[in-house]
Amino acid sequence: MKRNATLALILLAAGWPARAQSQKEMTQALQRDVAALADEVKRMKASQDERLSVANETLRNTLDIVTRINEKMAAMQTTNAEKLGDITRTVSGPTQILSQKVDGMSDQFTNLSNTVAELNSRLGKIDAKLEDVKKMLQTMPAPSSAPPSGGPPQAAGITGGGAPPVSGEKLFDDANRDMQAGNTDLAMQGFNEYLKNFPDAIRASDAQFNIAEIYVRKESWDDAIRSYDAVINNYPNSSRAPDAHYMRGLTLVKSGRRSEATKELRYVVDKYPSTEFAKKAREVLKAMGVPVSQAPSKKKR
Repeated sequence: MKRNATLALILLAAGWPARAQSQKEMTQALQRDVAALADEVKRMKASQDERLSVANETLRNTLDIVTRINEKMAAMQTTNAEKLGDITRTVSGPTQILSQKVDGMSDQFTNLSNTVAELNSRLGKIDAKLEDVKKMLQTMPAPSSAPPSGGPPQAAGITGGGAPPVSGEKLFDDANRDMQAGNTDLAMQGFNEYLKNFPDAIRASDAQFNIAEIYVRKESWDDAIRSYDAVINNYPNSSRAPDAHYMRGLTLVKSGRRSEATKELRYVVDKYPSTEFAKKAREVLKAMGVPVSQAPSKKKR
């Protein structure tokens, strides 16, 4: 047994240097790994520092660009403000002058309106005086003897009792004045009286047309259409005929008689193609969605 212990000690003493050598190699390898890791860390730090330097340089360049842009924008704002101020100063003068002129025109229009009102008042007074004179003349007794047969012919007009004749011109002008003043009932009476006494006068078609216009103002569509028909049938060659056809078409539109209105307006386009009424009729038909490329045949009235 003693011999075996001795042998074990000998073997242990023989293996110790080998194990010590192995530990030394492991330590050296570990040191090499640590050195390599340190070198890698240095390289990574150097790369990171380089990237940070590039990023800082880029950031500085960006800040410089932003600063220059801000400076340019500030300069542009200053320039625009100066230009706007110049434009405002340039425009304000003429605008002020124009405003003064408009104010002056407004005053002139007011004065003109006052003058027209004063003239209307004077005309009203004159009309009243004329009515008084007319009444006085009507109350005068008629002459006892008739004028000789060889005397001058009596002027055409309305006569009654001992009243003097009223000319057709005055009767038409009075009715027309009433129409313009909005006295439609008096105007209607005057125009009807004119047509009764002067049916073949030059202004008879105007009187009949004005009657139709009064009915249009009253929105009495059927009466207006009949009055336009009277203009067309009784005075087909007068200057009022195209206008009567066109207005008849418009009145038919307002009364809801679309088919008849289409025929009438197409008739205007076909009958009077180069007139203003034909142009207006085309516009109305276009607004109604009716094609006007093909004109209808001319119908008889």
